[in-house]
Amino acid sequence: MKKNILIAVLFASTSAFGQQAAKNSDFAFRLYSEMKATPGNIIVSPNSISEAMAMVYSGAGGTTKEQIAKTMGFNMNFCKHFKSFKTVNNSLAKTKSVELYRANSIWVESTFRPKNSFIRKNTKLFGAAIFKTDFLNNANKSRKDINLWVEGNTKNRIMDLLPEGSIDNNTRMVLVNSIYFYGSWETAFSPKATQKETFNSPSKPIEVNFLHANGEYQFNETEDYKIVEVPFKGSEVVLLAFLPSETAGMTSLEAQLSPEFVKQASANLKKAHIDLKLPKIKLETESVRIDKHLATMGMPLAFSSDADFSGISKNQDLQIDKIFHKAFLEFTEEGAEAAAATAVIISRTAINPKDALRFWANRPFIFLIWDKTNNVILFMGRIETPNA
Repeated sequence: MKKNILIAVLFASTSAFGQQAAKNSDFAFRLYSEMKATPGNIIVSPNSISEAMAMVYSGAGGTTKEQIAKTMGFNMNFCKHFKSFKTVNNSLAKTKSVELYRANSIWVESTFRPKNSFIRKNTKLFGAAIFKTDFLNNANKSRKDINLWVEGNTKNRIMDLLPEGSIDNNTRMVLVNSIYFYGSWETAFSPKATQKETFNSPSKPIEVNFLHANGEYQFNETEDYKIVEVPFKGSEVVLLAFLPSETAGMTSLEAQLSPEFVKQASANLKKAHIDLKLPKIKLETESVRIDKHLATMGMPLAFSSDADFSGISKNQDLQIDKIFHKAFLEFTEEGAEAAAATAVIISRTAINPKDALRFWANRPFIFLIWDKTNNVILFMGRIETPNA
């Protein structure tokens, strides 16, 4: 019988890192492509999922390792590759005006003995804290303890990451990565300009508060979409918002999304005077399962009884059971706040103005919170219903 590992991720230069960042961006858009058929809002942190899976990857072997590497865009040389995570984290941490906080932890069943080499890799490269817990006899308390840890490391923005029943006495390990972001807009929106207007969601028009500003922004417009870049104060982190034209629609825009598309679209931006309206957003997604998406993307072996996690334990009895992801996003007059969480469960397997150009986001749009310097997508998604 296989034992379970749960990985929870809450919602990164040298030339080598630049290449890796490009692979991470490619993963982000491939994941979005898998998720886009889901109706409603999508908020996801590809960077968070990558870091959680990187901790898992450090214990993978054989074909399992190869599949994870190909799906996630990881280098087969673990140490060389994952030092890049530390490089970008340090780079982002130096940006004082943008708050970006990460934390990693590994929760181990008290009777389970992972390899020392696995623990060393994750403590050294990811700063993971190690906790012993009693999945065997008190799985629900362990689940609550992990959720409390998540809440504390996301300023209470991610609550109840792991739903009831997600952990049981087959769980042997839970790996958790959390990410919290807050950035002040370079130019704040005036609260006096905020007012209710109509947002045309797919189901029906709804009244929501809109942030409103007239000012200089990087902007471009094509027949298919408009794009605007809203910078955060004192950093190279920006909000990119894509608004599909009413004739082309969201489906057409989503079909084009790729690293190359975003690179070209951002390269064509020019400073212009923009009448900017963004919905005032406060959204928290449910804990969603993304394990099926990752399996479909090319790593099914990791979720099967044939998985090879020999780098975690000498016993060939571990597999990924489930992966949960949860995210939070808020746009206010002062800035944007975001957090995300993913949980991967590796378990014991059972047998079986007048002249201004307009960017009015009054219908569904796509957003990216993007670190331009490191070419890292911290968060991305689609807003169909603000404040749903």
